[in-house]
Amino acid sequence: MDLSLNETQEMFKQTARDFLAAEFPISLVRRIEGGVQGYSPEIWKKMAELGWLGVPFPEQCGGLGGSLLDVAVLAEELAQAAALSPYVSTLLSGLLILREGDEAQKARFLPGIAAGELIVSTALVEPSGSYEPAGIQLEATAQSDGYVLNGTKLFVEYASAAQELICVARSQSGADVTDGISLFIVPADAPGVTIDNLKVIGGDQQCEVVFDNVAVAKDRVLGQPGKAWPGVAWVLDAARALASVELVGFGQKALDMTVDYIGYREAFGKPIGSFQAAQHQCADTAILLEGARWASYEAVWRLSEGHAASFHAAVAKASASRAGREATITAHQLHGGIGYMEEFDLQFYSRRAKGWELKWGTPDQMLSKITDYA
Repeated sequence: MDLSLNETQEMFKQTARDFLAAEFPISLVRRIEGGVQGYSPEIWKKMAELGWLGVPFPEQCGGLGGSLLDVAVLAEELAQAAALSPYVSTLLSGLLILREGDEAQKARFLPGIAAGELIVSTALVEPSGSYEPAGIQLEATAQSDGYVLNGTKLFVEYASAAQELICVARSQSGADVTDGISLFIVPADAPGVTIDNLKVIGGDQQCEVVFDNVAVAKDRVLGQPGKAWPGVAWVLDAARALASVELVGFGQKALDMTVDYIGYREAFGKPIGSFQAAQHQCADTAILLEGARWASYEAVWRLSEGHAASFHAAVAKASASRAGREATITAHQLHGGIGYMEEFDLQFYSRRAKGWELKWGTPDQMLSKITDYA
């Protein structure tokens, strides 16, 4: 297993770093967090022009024929820039369509995603907060011409900006808790869909979506009705792996800011960075981040290669959550009071790290999953 970046991925990384430095300054991050859209449509268009939105999709669907590993490289750079956008949530949804959809659905939705014309989000978790199959209780009642959806989804990323929502619902009961789970591609503006933005610590856009007698045509059923759990499980693994990569990005940026700060901030007549205690705190943080980075990229690599990755995704999410948390805590300790000011940029990374720590399963939930494989 070789997790080093290939030539194309190195190019993606450098291009992304240069683009974000020029086009996504922290002042834009502040404007986005203070607005209602949750992202910059202008930047989204430029990302599409760069080909980022088509990276993992086949060329016949308007994509570049890349992999999830390519997406991870770009996601880490976006995280280090604190850049908010529906990039990861839309591409995960597109990959779910690629994996589970028929040819007509792929042709209908994927070119629009790759071109930046279509934002899609997956509505999975419900008020129970569970990511297990038993937590899927939103009802999908079969009708002669399709289904009717009733229920509530929480923490749906960028639902307010999306044109389409992939809703995970229970269309029937079965002997196994995974039986009867189905996927539906629902227009975000369909009658009966209500979307409200939630206030979350990470600053990204997450929404409550209520489905009240929402009619869905048969041609919008994604995959085989009642047999969708394997696809949902895959997208959960992919979401956890990419969130882990982003967490490493937040932590790395916090560490870089800290190393820079303690190099010139003086105490007792010398830079803070000359004290061994500060040096060791930064070294410990670097060790945590390096371990989390390799765990995260291993999970992404396994998914890119078609291998089982549930255990590895849980390990990555648990370790990256810890690394992101410890990196930002250490950063605040070494920055002192200035690190807690809203005017100082460190708060973006500490809030993102806390928010992403809870996404797609908490550290405790990940540890429980790991013990299931032990």
